[in-house]
Amino acid sequence: MKSLYNLPKQIIFCTKCVMSNQRPSSIPEFFHDQKRTGAKYLNIVDGICDACRFNEIKKKSIGVKEKKNY
Repeated sequence: MKSLYNLPKQIIFCTKCVMSNQRPSSIPEFFHDQKRTGAKYLNIVDGICDACRFNEIKKKSIGVKEKKNY
């Protein structure tokens, strides 16, 4: 199957948030040209996207005192 708009050929979903790897994560869509050269998409490694990985790191780095303030 032909891939249009420079999208990844294989669709992969994050196992935690169910976001697909075809979600743009670089610049706003209206700045892209029709071929979307230079567009970057959501990075998913071992079934987990970068946003979920960062969220886990953030949760672990906040101490008990900071958690009480939320």
